[in-house]
Amino acid sequence: MLSVLALAFIKLNLIKMKLLLCLKCSDVFSLNFKEKTCGCGETKGCYIDELNAEISGNCEPIGFANKSFIDAIKMQQIENKHYDGNRDTCCKGIEFTAFIIPLWASSVKRVSAKTEA
Repeated sequence: MLSVLALAFIKLNLIKMKLLLCLKCSDVFSLNFKEKTCGCGETKGCYIDELNAEISGNCEPIGFANKSFIDAIKMQQIENKHYDGNRDTCCKGIEFTAFIIPLWASSVKRVSAKTEA
């Protein structure tokens, strides 16, 4: 369960809400300030500041609507407290809004893959 502090970080955008989907190997991974790579090595990305990211490879960046995500976490925590142990009670969790970040978005810059020397 997320703590009050964790929810406060999300609200302040200190926890980033961007993911990358590699279209070659289908890995999905979150971004942070250290460059990350998918399993096949084709897709890479990292944050360059608190909002903006640089990505490379055959990939699609995914974003979360922050308010929708936070509300879903809160609602799921409430539902979890009332879970009666019957797995047939509900078949899925609380939904939230996610979206493909478009090419023209100013918060994601596509760059050429860096080659190692």
